[in-house]
Amino acid sequence: PVDRPHPAGGSPAGVEHGTVKVYGKDGKPFGCIKPDSGDKDVFVHRDGLAPGLSSLREGQRVTFKRVPGKEPGKFRAVDVRIEN
Repeated sequence: PVDRPHPAGGSPAGVEHGTVKVYGKDGKPFGCIKPDSGDKDVFVHRDGLAPGLSSLREGQRVTFKRVPGKEPGKFRAVDVRIEN
């Protein structure tokens, strides 16, 4: 995979930071991110990864945007990028 970190100088507005808790278990293209805010884990699917990024690794530091998920009260991560 190609890691595309955010440019130096901080994160854009609305971007959160977190750690990949699990991703790709049993070959599945999804997992979850533990937000630094302490909120509940956020679902992440391969479709939510930034262009050029095809996978994540457990323990990897990432930035992401949170959007409503398919279920009420649930969220998913989009524009997921590897943190500098």
